[in-house]
Amino acid sequence: MPKYIRFDKDVTQQYGGREVYAIVNKRCGTPIGNVFWYPPWRQWTARFNDDAVWSQDCLADVREFILSL
Repeated sequence: MPKYIRFDKDVTQQYGGREVYAIVNKRCGTPIGNVFWYPPWRQWTARFNDDAVWSQDCLADVREFILSL
C-alpha cells in the first residue's frame, strides 16, 4: 500500500480505449500525475505533473501499480 499517493480511476477519461488513473497526493488530495495505456508502446505508462516532486519510494509505488495492471 503506497504511503503518500493513491491511484483513483478517473471515470471521466479514457486514453487508448482504456481507463485512466489519477495519481493523487494523499495529504492534500491534489492530482500529481496519471497512469494510462499508451497504444504506440502497447503498455501502461505514467505522466507526471511538471511541479510534482518524486521520491524513489513514490516512483516504486507507481511502478508496482503499473505492474499490477
